[in-house]
Amino acid sequence: MISPSDPSSAWTAKANKRVQFGYGLNYLIDVEHAIIVDVEATPARAYDEVASTKTMLDRTELRLDLKPDWLPADTAYGTGKLLTWLFGRSITPHIPVWERYPSSDGMFSRSEFTYDAERDVYVCPNRKLLRTSGTVHDNRVRNYLSQPQDCRACTLKQR
Repeated sequence: MISPSDPSSAWTAKANKRVQFGYGLNYLIDVEHAIIVDVEATPARAYDEVASTKTMLDRTELRLDLKPDWLPADTAYGTGKLLTWLFGRSITPHIPVWERYPSSDGMFSRSEFTYDAERDVYVCPNRKLLRTSGTVHDNRVRNYLSQPQDCRACTLKQR
């Protein structure tokens, strides 16, 4: 649906609020100094809000000569494309990965695995450990793997 008076806005609804045309305000904040360094208004669509991150980072580097080493954000920003773009710019994301499509085939989702930070392992739904195989992707992303014998004998193997 397009607003006849403001075609740049988007139809949106927030919890416990009325449905309306609106914008998303996106802020780039220097968290160390608690300073807003850039703002980008977008139509209230997740895609546009995520894209604004690139715009703000590029603009802040160009105008203020500031480039973050890391970037925190909520799950809406945890798309593969943005995370890959951040890695390519040597910016470490502190962003949960967004699983857009829950598994429709009964497979376990990422959220059903629990991370144990003290032991640096993931625990599967059958309480078996997945250990890291080492670092990959510019020393930032690690794969966690199960033991084949654990999976072969698992009563949940079909999932």
